[in-house]
Amino acid sequence: MVYRTKLPDTASVANSQGDGRLFASSAERNSAPIVSLIERIAPKSGEALEIASGTGQHIVKLASSIPNLSWSPSEVDGERIKSISLWIEGGNLSNIKPPLYLDATEIGWAKSLPQSEFILLINLLHLISWNEMETLISELSKALK
Repeated sequence: MVYRTKLPDTASVANSQGDGRLFASSAERNSAPIVSLIERIAPKSGEALEIASGTGQHIVKLASSIPNLSWSPSEVDGERIKSISLWIEGGNLSNIKPPLYLDATEIGWAKSLPQSEFILLINLLHLISWNEMETLISELSKALK
């Protein structure tokens, strides 16, 4: 498995909070509309996988607003995985699992995870190639129950 060590230059800007957490003003701005939409379309319970969880800001707000889903955040970047862990720790929510390293553009990733009732993907497709997108969508279909 090849681990990515650097996000593409086009990835969102996130700034350090000084405690290891990253903060993206765009994530803060769009979190309320995202949560509102997900509350309407997500299943009432089950497993939810967030692909490319970024800073971790969204997953905490989602888990707080939709407590009957068990959330699994994921990310390809080590600094962002650390940030997600710290946001989760600060949120003190029992329905978020520790973040997973997941390169969702890699063939076969769906076999390594339990199937989910819900998969959320925000802000990734414009950062990857067409071939990577095809792989991602193919694997998503296998990862859903």
